[in-house]
Amino acid sequence: MNHLVENFYTQQSHVFELLALMFRLNNHEYLNEGTPEGRENNELNEYITYSRAVLSKETKEELDCFFHNDSFFGLTLSQLILEHNKADDIQAFIEFLEDLPVKQMMSSFIKSGYSFPEDTPNMDDRDAVFNFIKSSMLPFNEQAKLLYLYVDEEKTKARFIRLIKEINEAFYEPSMDKIAEVQERSINKLSSMDGDQIRGLLQRNFSQMEVPKEKFNKVILIPSYYYQHASLFTYGDEADTVMTLFGTETLDAPDDSNEEDIIDLVAALSDPTKFNIIKALNIAPRYGFELAQQLNVSGPTISHHISKLSKLGLIRATRKGNKIYFKSNREKIERTLAEMSAILTKREE
Repeated sequence: MNHLVENFYTQQSHVFELLALMFRLNNHEYLNEGTPEGRENNELNEYITYSRAVLSKETKEELDCFFHNDSFFGLTLSQLILEHNKADDIQAFIEFLEDLPVKQMMSSFIKSGYSFPEDTPNMDDRDAVFNFIKSSMLPFNEQAKLLYLYVDEEKTKARFIRLIKEINEAFYEPSMDKIAEVQERSINKLSSMDGDQIRGLLQRNFSQMEVPKEKFNKVILIPSYYYQHASLFTYGDEADTVMTLFGTETLDAPDDSNEEDIIDLVAALSDPTKFNIIKALNIAPRYGFELAQQLNVSGPTISHHISKLSKLGLIRATRKGNKIYFKSNREKIERTLAEMSAILTKREE
């Protein structure tokens, strides 16, 4: 791990890149939604099309199980990987998984989705785990899947490790050197940036996450070729450490809004549930489950709306102590309405 400036660090990671590849294999179209116009990677598109064509039906189903875009169970291990220094060597990571107590793996899986104020339940208490999962913000289908994975936990662990090995050997290892070169170029770019520039990059990549004035203990930036224009944020409260897996293309991504972006933003503001979420968050930051209770809607429903508002940057997650809350992004809302007004009232020259 290399120190950049202030509390910012960077690290090259084959393990996180492998997980990013697995997520992309199952969610290529979803990840491409945030790609700026004219900047799609045709070489990567062709590679994913080819890779999917040679994957077996069983492997595709396993990828959808562990790397679904609503639950991303495989990526919930991020903080464990960092805590145990298993981010670099894939074989060491696999051996770590093989030795990892199954309850510890499952305790990461059940934290998928939004953060909760409750502590992780006793993993030996089946009723407590079931209630924890059912009260989560995961969609119903993913809750049901997670319950099944928990009940058959030993098989779950074996399935996950087998999937890691298969994708690594068949797809990641052959391209490892090429991927490493892309990662190194991104790290070199990061190394030339000052603290304000890095904060700007984080704010652009994570419009839903407010980069606070008070510092996290450590912010680790890990470049990922397979994430391209997308990014992942994970926070470990015990070490007060943020990890961002950011697409290598985000370093050069434009930050300009176009009319389609403005229309999407205004459409979100026009939706009654999203409108009420923003009104509630204007009063005070809240957890997702608090919003669901206040607005009398289900967890999966509030999860869907929060996800959309976060992606658009209309709400942000913010830290209070070691807890993550949501609050409205008033500046973004005001700017959106002003830009829409300018578009609608523009006169022909």
